[in-house]
Amino acid sequence: MAWTDYPDRNLYIDEDTGETLTYDETFDLIDEIIDYQGDDAAETLAEMVADGTITVEEWQRSFGDVLKWLYLILAALAFTGTVALFDDDFRKKLEATLQEQYGYLVRFAIEIAAGAVIGGALLRRMRMYVNGSRQAFWMAWDEKMKERGFTEEKWEAIGDRNSCGPCMDAEMRGWVPLGTLGTPGSGIVEVKPGTTLCRGLTACRCRKLYR
Repeated sequence: MAWTDYPDRNLYIDEDTGETLTYDETFDLIDEIIDYQGDDAAETLAEMVADGTITVEEWQRSFGDVLKWLYLILAALAFTGTVALFDDDFRKKLEATLQEQYGYLVRFAIEIAAGAVIGGALLRRMRMYVNGSRQAFWMAWDEKMKERGFTEEKWEAIGDRNSCGPCMDAEMRGWVPLGTLGTPGSGIVEVKPGTTLCRGLTACRCRKLYR
């Protein structure tokens, strides 16, 4: 398949088959991918390490692989292709973000081994890591928008009772220079003039618009 996206129409088109995918459908697909990993892969690994089926070291390695797959597939989705389309600069940026996550996993594993994180708390914390993979899509999307000459961005709160104050405030600011706002999924709403965190952290499902 050869997918091409058309920002002026908010649409992806498979040039071979004519099949279409709207941007809203794309965002829904991202949610489905993340929810599946959070509800299935993470839950399975949490149960296995809790009952001793796997060691903490095996859990750390397996969960790291889950995160790597998520970051790669979501970034590739933004670039409408495969990881082969990543340029060197973006690849390094994505790898650095993953390495940061792996660093957090080391500390997480130490806490699990010490019995400090058990039961529902273990799975909830794993889901935070899974949810954080959403930032890979938006990191790639930012790069693509810059390449296309977009210079402004706007925060789009999800619009229901789950939208927090910082996200609503960011949306009220309207259009701002590209690079002002954070990356959805990272837990950061704004980076300029100062860092502002989303109260939902990585569970945030807000979006950004560009022009």
